[in-house]
Amino acid sequence: MATGQSAVRVAQVSPYGMTVSGITQVIHELSRLLARQGFRMTLWSPGRGVPEGSLEPVEIQLRAGIGRNAELAIRTFGGLVRHRSRFEIIHCHQVHPQTIAALAAAKILGKASVLTCHVRPPETGPLARLAGGLRARIATSLASRLVTVSDRIRSDFPGRRWTTIPNGVSVSDANSPDPLPEKGPRDGSLDLVFTGRLTGTKGIFTLLEAMALARDRLPGVRLVTFGPSDSPTEYAKAKRRLGIDDIVVDRGYNSSWRSEIRPGQAFVLPSEYEGLPQSMLEAMSAGLPAIGTPVGGVPDVVIPYQTGLLVPVGDPRGLADAIVWMGGHRKERLAMGENARKLIRESFRADGMAERYAQLYREIQAR
Repeated sequence: MATGQSAVRVAQVSPYGMTVSGITQVIHELSRLLARQGFRMTLWSPGRGVPEGSLEPVEIQLRAGIGRNAELAIRTFGGLVRHRSRFEIIHCHQVHPQTIAALAAAKILGKASVLTCHVRPPETGPLARLAGGLRARIATSLASRLVTVSDRIRSDFPGRRWTTIPNGVSVSDANSPDPLPEKGPRDGSLDLVFTGRLTGTKGIFTLLEAMALARDRLPGVRLVTFGPSDSPTEYAKAKRRLGIDDIVVDRGYNSSWRSEIRPGQAFVLPSEYEGLPQSMLEAMSAGLPAIGTPVGGVPDVVIPYQTGLLVPVGDPRGLADAIVWMGGHRKERLAMGENARKLIRESFRADGMAERYAQLYREIQAR
């Protein structure tokens, strides 16, 4: 930052908790990298948070029960108005009632605003689709600038004033993966890694069914999961019913999961919908090919038989076929992992993402 130039202060607004969220990881990376350029960021989100680096959390206390989203929107609006001297720019993530409230506050306060749409979750039923479409139109009309994380996601939202800034992950020599193993798992065995919430929308139950189908053809298959379960009882019952307790290892949420993966493994995330998932980018940057579904920005990074495999949403047999293929083609799996590592490190780096946002913040502040 040039001498005498004041810091640019950005209020990051997210409806998700401060820990287990890919969007929160993006915000943490932005804060860490842009602090070097004089940017200062606060995170306005529900739940308790612990300061991490240069990111200052603003805790929004909510009462449990009906009306949580409305309460979050009201409390966010009031907090931003009361503490308007703490920021020049409001940056919202996702279309949400909280987002509309924050963007409305920006309009009233005469502040610049950015809306990043990571993904549009599917809306079931005509009323839900109508309400979702209305929220999207209001939010996109209020924001000064609109950003998506993938060109593929643009069509899910109204408006034409879009800029694409892909998510990125931190890569350096310090966290480079081990060299590709000359020896290791042979054809017929495979360690799979899943990172994320153990929920239906992330495809975890489809994955469990696929593991049961794959083990008969690939006896050496194993799944390691890193993430919390929203329905632990249902999840445990599914594993017992399918008889796969012995080949599924659940490690729970672990922020350092990336240090425990190695080339030769494969990452799997059969989600029903996605944006550009941070966990997938991180695993691929460490040399793991990915098995994913063709949703959101996933096809930007999972290129069939080059960096991974794509399977239909909700198709356990198709997923089992992909798992068995990965296990039976070790040489190809290692080559795809190396291609994945190169792709992420060349085109999906956190420093490149941060520089694009820094330029955007400066542009809208100057106007």
